[in-house]
Amino acid sequence: MAYQIIVPLIHGKQITENYLLFRVAGVLIGLILQGVFYGRGLALSHEAAYGTLMNLRVCLQQKLEKQPLGVIQSKGVGMLKKMFVNDIDSLEFLLAHGWQVIVF
Repeated sequence: MAYQIIVPLIHGKQITENYLLFRVAGVLIGLILQGVFYGRGLALSHEAAYGTLMNLRVCLQQKLEKQPLGVIQSKGVGMLKKMFVNDIDSLEFLLAHGWQVIVF
């Protein structure tokens, strides 16, 4: 729409007020829709990312529950905390924002 405004002006043609208003309104509507869809997409990607992280933690918990107590004690509290919190949280950025790198 911006191109349709600029090109006639470059070529020295006259454009009507209605022609200009229609294109400006189209640009504004497009920008508003972009903001709305971007915000909704970001919210949905975070929802999906946090759901995935929760599922990873639940699966890890179920796997640990099946391990002998000696194996769990040998890992130590620090390593288990690192697995459940730090390692899984490090995936959040990739899952929630990774699509932005691909799209933009």
